[in-house]
Amino acid sequence: MAGWLRIALIYTTLMNLIGAVLFTPFFRGVQSWAGFPDAPDLYLWSQSSFIFGMGLAYGWMVVTRTPDRLVLALACYGKAAFALTLIGCTLAGQTPVTVALSGLPDLALSIAFGVWLYQNRR
Repeated sequence: MAGWLRIALIYTTLMNLIGAVLFTPFFRGVQSWAGFPDAPDLYLWSQSSFIFGMGLAYGWMVVTRTPDRLVLALACYGKAAFALTLIGCTLAGQTPVTVALSGLPDLALSIAFGVWLYQNRR
């Protein structure tokens, strides 16, 4: 595994595990402070559990030092979709700029994973 990809996966693992906690209903104050709109518990728990599961998948790749193309393709798509959704909501005036800015690390990681997928295509 390329050194830069391993570093990106370590960062992504930590970012997802922390994000999974912050997306739970227990952290509504942090969500509100960051400019995210209030959401039902069902939505927050489902988002949190998905983010946590992906964090575990990223962590597994770090531990085994084995990149998985399918997981990285899902990461590339999911992180771009999340970031662009946040940016779109901000441009539509539904959320403050802080929400769009919070998605920029996901967008950068999406690009990094896309670059790795392109460089390692079969």
